[in-house]
Amino acid sequence: MLITAHTKIETFINLTVILRNRMNGMIIIYRAEGKKTSVQLSRALHGYKDYSNKGKYFYKRKGLLNKILYIQLMRGVFIIKKEDKEKFISLLERYKISYHVREIILTPQDTKDLKEE
Repeated sequence: MLITAHTKIETFINLTVILRNRMNGMIIIYRAEGKKTSVQLSRALHGYKDYSNKGKYFYKRKGLLNKILYIQLMRGVFIIKKEDKEKFISLLERYKISYHVREIILTPQDTKDLKEE
């Protein structure tokens, strides 16, 4: 009986160590209402080409996603680092987009994808 209790404590300690070594991230889920808001948000997130002088010149305007590391799971669902949460949320609030944010424990592959190279 004592050995079983010791094994459970040891397992709990090992599990705690594994969880502490994992990186936490944020999952952000949003939905834009209306075409105009959707296009404005898309340009702010992904960037766009700005043409001038009847298309003779163009400038690449960078979006937020060009500046931070992210994983896009599907339309409107992103996994980002905890440090970038405020930037992303402030952008969503600027365009009055409804969103949900949750903290998640990243898998080793997600952690690798979110690390700078």
